[in-house]
Amino acid sequence: MINFDFHQFAKGGKLEKLENLLRPQLKLHWEDFDVFAQGEDVSPRFQKGTLRMNCLDCLDRTNTVQSFLALEVLHLQLESLGLSSKPVADRCVESFKAMWSLNGHSLSKMFTGSRALEGKAKVGKLKDGARSVSRTIQSNLCDGVKQEAIKLLLVGDVCTEAAAARGRTLLDNTALLVRLLPSGGARWP
Repeated sequence: MINFDFHQFAKGGKLEKLENLLRPQLKLHWEDFDVFAQGEDVSPRFQKGTLRMNCLDCLDRTNTVQSFLALEVLHLQLESLGLSSKPVADRCVESFKAMWSLNGHSLSKMFTGSRALEGKAKVGKLKDGARSVSRTIQSNLCDGVKQEAIKLLLVGDVCTEAAAARGRTLLDNTALLVRLLPSGGARWP
């Protein structure tokens, strides 16, 4: 496990210190984890582990570290496929960054109600401030239904007998179309 203060190593959006902290740590473990690579005239390689990262309070910082790690893996995969020449690698990295950014914005929109924070220029900081306010309002006032939907998807247990009983006091039996699941986490068929 690598614990570190993101802001100490990435002040002003400069990630060189962060990369200098993480890259040597990763090199110690690449052989244990390895990467997946398979193709013609290539010795197959298989991923044997996973990397998990979590920022205690910010999806965007987690995304930054994941992006760095994914780029490191991309370089290893390109190298093992014999595609590490600068023009090829540069095109792959450019495509990866574009896809990563679009995916990050989509995930951020889904989980927080706004695009990912940018924080680079003054205009970006103003947008980030507005997005942060929007996220606060979203998470405190509007997230209940979304959280229930996520819970239904992941756990399958969104309604207990007690909740259904409270609902039945307000509605007649024909209006309450709720499938009750055992609290043990049973899933929808």
